Amino acid sequence: MPKMSAMPAMPAKKGAARETLEGCYFAAVETRVKERRIIELREARERARETLGLKAGGKAAAGLRRLAEEYAEDVGRLAARVLKAKRMIEGLENAKFRAILEMRYMEFMRWDDIAREMGYEVSSVYKMHRAAVAAAEEAARADAPDPVA
Repeated sequence: MPKMSAMPAMPAKKGAARETLEGCYFAAVETRVKERRIIELREARERARETLGLKAGGKAAAGLRRLAEEYAEDVGRLAARVLKAKRMIEGLENAKFRAILEMRYMEFMRWDDIAREMGYEVSSVYKMHRAAVAAAEEAARADAPDPVA
């Protein structure tokens, strides 16, 4: 999977669309961290078994099972966040906006890779990204129930 680059600086107040996109991105990062931790623990368990002649079970196995359960829950939450973000992106009318948001938040592409793929300068991609997020925010506000009603 491609290397994730740092998220750009965001304004202090976030709208629903930005939170959805960032939530998708950061949930994926958190899930990958836990996935790597599970792999590390499994490898450590196997080394301990080989070195010390330990049998399956015990505290290490219980901790690994607990971490695997947390990981499964995280994957479920990630899937829900990804689906929400994907639906939001697909709802945008502008194809360039959809492409930028898809590449950034669904494929985790770096800004320079997005610019190269689309044939633009990185600064232009940043501007289109801001416009895409603004369009998504506007769509989210239009879809939100009226709080006065």
